[in-house]
Amino acid sequence: MPTELSGSKLVVGGTQHEVRSSGVEPTVPPFPYSVETFAVEGELGEVLDAAKIIIEPNGFTPPQKLIRKRKGSLKQDYLLDFPLAGSGTLLLCRWDEAKQKWEVEYHDFDDQNPEQKDLSIVYSAGTYLCWKAGARGLTLIEACSPPFQLGDAARVDLDDKDTPSEYKEAFLKFTQQNSDIGATR
Repeated sequence: MPTELSGSKLVVGGTQHEVRSSGVEPTVPPFPYSVETFAVEGELGEVLDAAKIIIEPNGFTPPQKLIRKRKGSLKQDYLLDFPLAGSGTLLLCRWDEAKQKWEVEYHDFDDQNPEQKDLSIVYSAGTYLCWKAGARGLTLIEACSPPFQLGDAARVDLDDKDTPSEYKEAFLKFTQQNSDIGATR
């Protein structure tokens, strides 16, 4: 059973969870995307929530950094993205502790590729990211554990000296192309 979020259900890994819409979140102009959030019902709601993100064709989300570090949390905070429809690419920039440097990754998705029907991408606190939709737009589900709170993600100032140069360069190159997935590396 593929991942989906519709009406009052969230299906992940073949398991169905009851959800209720928490409403549409404000987004950052001029970025062409929308976000609808969902609360997961029952005990699972204490550790998980979800959002449906729709990005217009050739649009992208703002440059972001996932902060999500809870005081006293013994568990690793994470986000799990499930692309559902359309095409696009996720740009991630993560600190590689073993190599002691920032590493840039690209994760492509195309719903016309049968091998990518159940694609999932996990990332955690400290990750810089941006989704870019292809020519058909992109719809994805983002599951957050623990549930998302205001301040968990911050818009990145590309002029800030603390923003890794690897992310700045990749983001600028990534967002300036008007082609479908996989064109820039």
